[in-house]
Amino acid sequence: MVKKTTTTEENKTPKAPATETASAAPKVVSTSSKKRVDSGILHVQSTYNNTKVMLTDDKGNALMWGSSGGAVIGSAEKVDVTFGSIRALDRASLELRAGSITAVMGRNGSGKSTLLNGLAGVLRPTRGTFRVDGHDPEALDAKDRIRLVGLVPQDPGSLLYAQHVGQECEQADKEHGLPAGATSAAVRQIVGELPVDQHPRDLSEGQRLSLALGVVMAAKPRLLLLDEPTRGLDYLAKHELCAALAALRSDGVAVAIATHAVELVAMIADEAVVLAGGEVIAHGPAREVVCHTPAFAPQVAKVLAPMTWLTVAEIADALSAAP
Repeated sequence: MVKKTTTTEENKTPKAPATETASAAPKVVSTSSKKRVDSGILHVQSTYNNTKVMLTDDKGNALMWGSSGGAVIGSAEKVDVTFGSIRALDRASLELRAGSITAVMGRNGSGKSTLLNGLAGVLRPTRGTFRVDGHDPEALDAKDRIRLVGLVPQDPGSLLYAQHVGQECEQADKEHGLPAGATSAAVRQIVGELPVDQHPRDLSEGQRLSLALGVVMAAKPRLLLLDEPTRGLDYLAKHELCAALAALRSDGVAVAIATHAVELVAMIADEAVVLAGGEVIAHGPAREVVCHTPAFAPQVAKVLAPMTWLTVAEIADALSAAP
């Protein structure tokens, strides 16, 4: 027989004193950085799983990103790519503009990597055209190509083959015809100092990505392509990646990221492209695309739909500005 329990002041669970509750609350770890770039001062502030990026002048006044009206740097026009009986791209078209970050989204096998490889000049389309700054990337000499477009593949370690970081940078300078120290300087600008005597395979995932990104960006290409760059990255490495990409955007580089990481798209992307079966099924401002494509919307957008908030940082700013 189950006894009926009555609630009284004596058998209620006592509440912890306010001072004890406050002392037990977990601390919110945050990081922030500030860096001068060509178009102003770049501010990056992060808490767990949220990053806020802002560009200001010397007095702290917010500036617009250079993406609005930027020149077209990379493009695909009615591109078909077939591998035997498989059509990887089907009349795909898009434009990538200077000073803008474009997220290329879609399920596995939708054509994201094929699109990036075509723009990088790794493959020739079956039909249609790829262009980078007006040139056919596949037809360019390698040394000319690296000054127009750089690709960081899904495994950034595939770009690294020297015995230590210092040698990797020196070798990249020689192979790309760059002044001595150019690659080391590019790496320092992205991530700071790396241990020069350490083998690349002994670096963390974030450090290895930063080294590969530095190798690619040392030649100062106008278009940067990254294929699934957040795979294996921890929170701090994602923060550093966001800061690096925001700095490149402010310097006028056109950036395209093939990714499944919807939270990264919400934090950093200006434009978004969605592929399905090799076709471009959506292309426009990132906020509009992800908020109206449930499969690729971040959790904040899903919870607060039909409102178009993307990140916790945006909500916090809106609440702090409320009367």
